[in-house]
Amino acid sequence: MINFYRKIRKKMADENKPMKYMRYAIGEILLVVIGILIALQINTWNENAKTHRNQQNNLQLIKVEMTNNLKAVNEVKTELTKTMASCRDLINLINAHKNLKNVEERELSSLISGLVRDDIQVFLENGAMNQLIASDGLKNIENDSIRTILASWDSKTSYVGLQEQHIANYQNRIQKHLNTNGNMKTIFDEIGFSQRMELEKSLSKGSNKHLLKDKELENTILLLIAPGIVLQEIVYPDFENEIRSVINLIDQELEIN
Repeated sequence: MINFYRKIRKKMADENKPMKYMRYAIGEILLVVIGILIALQINTWNENAKTHRNQQNNLQLIKVEMTNNLKAVNEVKTELTKTMASCRDLINLINAHKNLKNVEERELSSLISGLVRDDIQVFLENGAMNQLIASDGLKNIENDSIRTILASWDSKTSYVGLQEQHIANYQNRIQKHLNTNGNMKTIFDEIGFSQRMELEKSLSKGSNKHLLKDKELENTILLLIAPGIVLQEIVYPDFENEIRSVINLIDQELEIN
């Protein structure tokens, strides 16, 4: 096409027709400009298509992570429920004013071990999320609702971690108290942990019944119950709802596209 215009331009020049030559020259310029604009538009389309594919891939990866995170929260909720049950049962036992002779050492050991047996912490998968944020890819998420939730995800997980840390602090205090004032070998023997560790049972059986009169231990257990209720009834359910919301929004976005 450009060669065609050049031939016409040469012909116009040879025939000394400046007005016609000028018109064809302008036409040639316009043709070049239009060609450049079309090339730029095609390049923009290609870049947008590439960005969209990357977004779809990122959403797929984040959905997998969120699904796994939801399972992790459910598992930790189960462990928290067990810990809270041990706390309540032990407090009730302390306040039952029973004759200590009637307290079964195995029952007591089971309750005490239940206070510190499990770490109440959700180990989240955030690889795809962290990579998305590090590469500044969050701005390419087209869905405003998804982008808003993901942008605040770090603060949400930090809040959950902070609440879990309260539980861990009191569990650590209980563990230290037991190390100083309790008989851990008796607990291990009674709950079968000594056998798992291939240790012989103690010949002289000790007792932890005196801990039922330990006011410091009772107070620490009560302090553990308070944040445990918050985590169990508010923080984890809200966090689960956030995760489900992200998964549902991603499903809708992937279905549309």
